[in-house]
Amino acid sequence: MEFQCYQFTNFSYTSSHRSSTYFWKKLPKKTGEDLATKQNIEVITKKIEGVKADFVKETQFIKSELDLMNQNKFSLQSARRNALLKYYEDYSIWLNSISDVEVFFVDSYQEAKIEKLLGLINDFYNQYRLSKSRLGLFIDNKKFRNLIFELDKATIIHEQITRTFYVKLNGIDKKIFNNKKSADELEEYKELLKEKRELTKLFQSDSSSSFKEVLKYEVQIRDDIRKMLFDQIS
Repeated sequence: MEFQCYQFTNFSYTSSHRSSTYFWKKLPKKTGEDLATKQNIEVITKKIEGVKADFVKETQFIKSELDLMNQNKFSLQSARRNALLKYYEDYSIWLNSISDVEVFFVDSYQEAKIEKLLGLINDFYNQYRLSKSRLGLFIDNKKFRNLIFELDKATIIHEQITRTFYVKLNGIDKKIFNNKKSADELEEYKELLKEKRELTKLFQSDSSSSFKEVLKYEVQIRDDIRKMLFDQIS
């Protein structure tokens, strides 16, 4: 009975010893596997975090690029709008300087006044040309460009009629001013006044016709500019 118990006890001890030995043999391997798994997770986590950081960085870059593009687009639209307004403003000033013709009282300063007016017309025309060149940077519409060309041509003809009138008027007024109104020069004086009236009448007729031709293109351009400005807003 004691022997059997001893045998049982010895068996229990032997079994327990074997299980313990198996556990300790397997433990380093299992611990190594767990450690490797942990290291893999850390590597994967770092990679994921790196991808996230790159994504955030790329997103911020794209956003800043879009913001810059929107700013540039807004600046370009603003410059285009200003160019359209400046073009029409300078054209109107040039046209008004041609159309607002004065017939002066005859005096010794007549020629200086005419030279000043013609000089202003030149200055306004040059300013208009600058605005037209600036507008050309923003407009590539062929129809609109052709309208500008036709308007320029009609306005230059209108201007030439005004210039010719001023030069002829100055010549007549010089003669009138120098006329002494003596008995023998009275008839000449009357003829000069008649010539001046006829010149003015002819000028008014020619100027009116040329102005109508100008308005034909000016109205179209004004409507196109208005449409472009409102299209830009909407």
